[in-house]
Amino acid sequence: MSETLVSDNGSHFTSAEFKSFSLENGIQHIFSPPYHPQSKSQEERFVDTFKRSLLKLKGEGTLRELLQMFLFNYRATPNRGLEGSPPTELCLKRKLRTPLSLLKLTIQSKSINTTMRRQFNRQHGARRRTFKIGDQVVVKNYQDQPSWTNGHVL
Repeated sequence: MSETLVSDNGSHFTSAEFKSFSLENGIQHIFSPPYHPQSKSQEERFVDTFKRSLLKLKGEGTLRELLQMFLFNYRATPNRGLEGSPPTELCLKRKLRTPLSLLKLTIQSKSINTTMRRQFNRQHGARRRTFKIGDQVVVKNYQDQPSWTNGHVL
């Protein structure tokens, strides 16, 4: 449970029941000026992000599933307030696999394959060759007996 709560002067936050709940649980309650959302910019930004995400996910499943998808993605997103780390990485001490991270792995594996191909070609003396029309070439024939055939570039 939080040690501090910042809220507006809404009736649900100023009720006697909420005051006693805060005191019993050692929560310091700080009121922000009414009708002044700038004083709660992080909270307002979160609510805006939440609403936009739910609108984008509309029709993708039940409300419970949408909430779970939102929370998973939100918690796996790097946060400037946490030195650029996602909250889940700090809590679980590992990176979660998200659709975006899987896409990133695909891009990295293509890059690794390209690097490995270049290294192989460099070590085995393979190099790109350009041919002109009429140049004599030797072609490997994998089907018939003599395996190498002389030819000319057309």
